[in-house]
Amino acid sequence: MSQRSRMDTTTIRAAVNPAQQVAANQATAEALETIWTLLSRVVDTRAGELAVQQIDATKVKASSLHLDQGYADGNLVETMSDDIAHGMTGRDKTNIWLSLRKWVPTSGGAWWRGYSEDEVGIGIDGFITNDVTAKTNGATNGAVVVDGRKKSGTGAGAMGANANVFVVQDNYSTRFIVDKEGDYHYDGADGGAFDEYDDAQMVRALSLASGKGVVKSKWDELVEYNEDSLIEAGILGAPVAEGGLVNGAQLQRLLVGATWQMFTQLQEANEKIEALEQKLLDGD
Repeated sequence: MSQRSRMDTTTIRAAVNPAQQVAANQATAEALETIWTLLSRVVDTRAGELAVQQIDATKVKASSLHLDQGYADGNLVETMSDDIAHGMTGRDKTNIWLSLRKWVPTSGGAWWRGYSEDEVGIGIDGFITNDVTAKTNGATNGAVVVDGRKKSGTGAGAMGANANVFVVQDNYSTRFIVDKEGDYHYDGADGGAFDEYDDAQMVRALSLASGKGVVKSKWDELVEYNEDSLIEAGILGAPVAEGGLVNGAQLQRLLVGATWQMFTQLQEANEKIEALEQKLLDGD
């Protein structure tokens, strides 16, 4: 910030000090006093620095905006619009579309909260110039990066073993976790099974629906399912031609079921083979 543009608090006080507003009524004087109180909390501490309610200017980094709410626990930042009336006043004012506060009042953590009258509360877009296609566990970047770190001395380092790095919740109920080792966990243990289907045929139906790289054989004629069957079972969200997405959790359940059905079929085949072998040994 240049010397010319720096805030001259003496000039501001002279301009808005109620004592100099001789002709103003009491209401105007009170309003001006409020303005002065607010302006006096905005201090240009050094060139290129702005602090709000800042006490120790030495703690403000160059070219930074420093917001200090003391011991308050409410919103530190609120963005409002007269276009918005989301109605969630149990959380924030109805015209607030973005707010920032502490995740835990006594220990910190940033809590951004976005509000909408429609479908999206908060969107994150990463606009890049160079693509990164590497798939290694090094410092591989992407358009959007989520990085979790743990306190180490006065800095931060790697997370501990099995520590949760990324968590997805639905109203505080955890649905998906990625941990330090890259393992992912999802809330799907009660998702059921596909025992009423021939699971191996359903898996093949998915391959046939996409059509890519499929080499058909005479066994494909035995497949009783098709794309509609996959959609009905919730494995496919819509026809492939319409951009239907695969439900990974449902597909995993299908594969688990296919493995079990294959095991039972092998056991039944083994029983028949053993019975035939016994007949041969008995001379029947």
